[in-house]
Amino acid sequence: MFVEIGFIATILVGLINGVRLVVDKNVQQATYTKYKTTCRLIAIACVGLAIGNVAHILRNGLVYAPIEVCSIISLMISSTQSVLITASLIMLYTSKNFVVKKHIIHLIPLILLTLAYFIAIQFQENQKSANISEFMDAVHYNVPSAIRFAYFVFYILQLIVLTIGFFRERSHYIEHAIPAIVTASKVVRLEWVKFAFLTALLEGVLAISIMIIPSYTTEVIFRIVTFLFYLVFPIYYINYSKTYSRIKEMLDNTILDTSKKDDEEEDGMDQILTRLVLQNNELFKKCEEYVVNGKCYLNPDLRVESLVTELGTNRTYLANAIKQNTGQTIGEFVLFYRLKHAQKMLRDEQYKKTKIEEIAILSGFKSLRTFYRNFKNTFGLTPEEYRKQ
Repeated sequence: MFVEIGFIATILVGLINGVRLVVDKNVQQATYTKYKTTCRLIAIACVGLAIGNVAHILRNGLVYAPIEVCSIISLMISSTQSVLITASLIMLYTSKNFVVKKHIIHLIPLILLTLAYFIAIQFQENQKSANISEFMDAVHYNVPSAIRFAYFVFYILQLIVLTIGFFRERSHYIEHAIPAIVTASKVVRLEWVKFAFLTALLEGVLAISIMIIPSYTTEVIFRIVTFLFYLVFPIYYINYSKTYSRIKEMLDNTILDTSKKDDEEEDGMDQILTRLVLQNNELFKKCEEYVVNGKCYLNPDLRVESLVTELGTNRTYLANAIKQNTGQTIGEFVLFYRLKHAQKMLRDEQYKKTKIEEIAILSGFKSLRTFYRNFKNTFGLTPEEYRKQ
């Protein structure tokens, strides 16, 4: 009963959201073409899913038929869509590595195997298998089973490649984008993309497992997951256009110079990440000029708040700029130049008789104890030992 209801629900959701992904105002008004193209591909996936379920109903009615030709082909369509949707989620983080033609080419073997299965089933019946051992035995003499096995192997390899690519791009996005956006919310963090990816992964794994060893319980879970995914995912994907505009607006409103903008928004998040890097470089140069050339690090009362105010930015932007360029925190950056100044004084004959405590104060340290601890941790020697050497 659950599977039968799942057929109808999936058909309706697939058709409705397939149309929305094409005609929705947010998609139509988007200025980056790769996103719009991907929306159309997902729309095709939604409609394709609906057609697969309709074909099953026309052939078998609302009856559970786990090993029937239309059922298997419907599952193949679902797993193929899982690959496509995973690729579309990667595009939200970066479009540099997302080439629509490349991903379509990657899907060709799956499509060809689906067609091969459809042809093979006309000449030889599927061998039903109760467990994986029986299925592997059937692979040796049953052509449809052999094709399903080949499909399984290729599909798993595809998922491994896409999973590695997804988490690599997600890590890159979080590393560069999130720290530079102070008001980052869950929407800006694109947390839904991670959950959508995991759900698409689950849907694909369930589809491929049902193709190998059919199970009514697995089928019910698969139908529920598929229905919920196609109910929610297209809505979030459509609204991504708003998220992109929101992030871009945040950058446009920063105090840094953002006058140099590309006329076309073709690169999506890639363009935003590029602008973040450029802004961080600009801010770091400004910070370096003030802290190093202005020697403000020699002031023992220097506070991060005053440094932020002087540079006309905020703590998060400044921390991210310094981290990106030096790998240091704000405190480590200031400490580095204080220790460097103290090191220079200890080597200078002019300060040979100057007390260590005085050198610490002249280098911007309030406490002799703090100076000793940091100096030894950095250079492996106490100030006295360093001076003697």
